[in-house]
Amino acid sequence: MSKKLRNKPEPPVRKSAAHSGTPDPIEPVRIEHGCDDLWLGEQLENRYNFLDYFFEEKGLGIRARAYLDDIATVVVFPALLLNSDQGVAAQVDAPEFRAKTIVYLRRRYRRIEPDDLSPRELRRKGG
Repeated sequence: MSKKLRNKPEPPVRKSAAHSGTPDPIEPVRIEHGCDDLWLGEQLENRYNFLDYFFEEKGLGIRARAYLDDIATVVVFPALLLNSDQGVAAQVDAPEFRAKTIVYLRRRYRRIEPDDLSPRELRRKGG
């Protein structure tokens, strides 16, 4: 004897204040999961399990890393000039690009380090 499955209505989706329905000002071009092991001789000293977010805009790149043992925090690295003639990515000041990146990350993480842009500065920069 088979039972008929009843279609139950989907529960309503709740949006938090951080997800106001406005689209993200930027999205990562890729997200990578990595694990690094730190060995001292034969002894495993530490294991780093992390997500790296890569953002790109107008020839610039920003990377952010979240360690999975502290998933509430993400670390944002300085903006870099991609495809530098020097062969090494040069650090650049890109406050608008950084502000958009922080808006994306702030929707997903409680703490951003370094947290060098206040919400007021983000709004002023269009984030």
